[in-house]
Amino acid sequence: MPKLEWFIGDLHIKKLKRQDTYSVRVRLTDADGNRSYSPAKKVEAKSKDQAVAKAVEYQDELLQRTPATLHRTVDLYHSSREVSGEIDGLTVKREAGEIKKLKLYFKDVPLSDITPAMVDDTFQRMAGDGVSQHQRSKLFGLLRRSLRYAQKRGDVALNACDLCDGYSYKGPDPKRKEEKRISTSELQRFLRELDAEPLTGKTVALHICIHTGFRRGEVLGLEWGDIDFANSRIHVRRQYGQQHERKATKTKSSTRTVRVDSALMNKLAEWREMLLEEHGGVLPDNSPVCPNVNGSHIDPGNFSRWRTAFFVKHGLGRWATETEWVDKRGIKRVRHSNYVGADMQAIRRASATLLVGAGVDPKTVQARFGHSQIQATMTYYAEVVREARTFKATA
Repeated sequence: MPKLEWFIGDLHIKKLKRQDTYSVRVRLTDADGNRSYSPAKKVEAKSKDQAVAKAVEYQDELLQRTPATLHRTVDLYHSSREVSGEIDGLTVKREAGEIKKLKLYFKDVPLSDITPAMVDDTFQRMAGDGVSQHQRSKLFGLLRRSLRYAQKRGDVALNACDLCDGYSYKGPDPKRKEEKRISTSELQRFLRELDAEPLTGKTVALHICIHTGFRRGEVLGLEWGDIDFANSRIHVRRQYGQQHERKATKTKSSTRTVRVDSALMNKLAEWREMLLEEHGGVLPDNSPVCPNVNGSHIDPGNFSRWRTAFFVKHGLGRWATETEWVDKRGIKRVRHSNYVGADMQAIRRASATLLVGAGVDPKTVQARFGHSQIQATMTYYAEVVREARTFKATA
């Protein structure tokens, strides 16, 4: 087995699983003579020798660096979490967007210049610019964690965020949160109405989600090779994302095989026959189960826009804003916006609640829905209790 880790002087170099990617660290000595390793930095290199050269460059950069600044600190904090594997790919991308926004409001000043007053003033400016309370809370948390990281490195003595009141998020409006829920009776009614709709790639995606509880990306990423008609099973191997490509599932536990009922398998068999007739009897295993009009995977954004209007049509949501306008030809039109109501997660939750109500044990539901933590599954049991109490109170 080839060696994947090297200690060369004050350098620590480790080969990562990703091709041509290494993690490099440098052992430094502080003013008190204490020796410790720097944060890991991910570098691209074709060989061990190139990785060593990159590590030497990183060492020179650390030894000759100027006083720590805010922008550099948040970047180092983010890269350390990414290299350590502390966060997954989706969180890496989300946090990178938050860092970009944080840099827009905070100049690249030395950490010693950041004061509680500066933090308060900046977040008040965010509020004035229309940044939501939820987003401000996330940005404040990122800033606080980055400064704590700088404290551990010895770059700053005090964390200015610890001296602020904070910007905690109080959560969504309870009324709107309640409007997102779907009861089991509503789901069953919606399924009956869905059965009356023509079969298309989008309506089939909803059928699959209701019967299996799959996530949006998992449904849109299904290909015919994932459908096992002989054993009434569906294999979830990949998901289809906004980047228009099939990629790994959300978590390791999300890659799973699910047994489905005969109603869904019959629906899929009927849909497959329709596609075979449309494509001259040829349907490769790598073709999508839920295709668009061109036979390709459905764009997730387009699907969500269609699903929103479809839910409004069938009483699972509503438009909070309705604006009338006149186009260039003088025709009066109506623009709907600010959708309030159920989403795909609500369908997934209601589907799981149906299983729980039927007496399926928590571990089975956890495996079926791809939950990495049993706590997520147990929320569905709370839903069953809540619905039962509501039914009893109104009976």
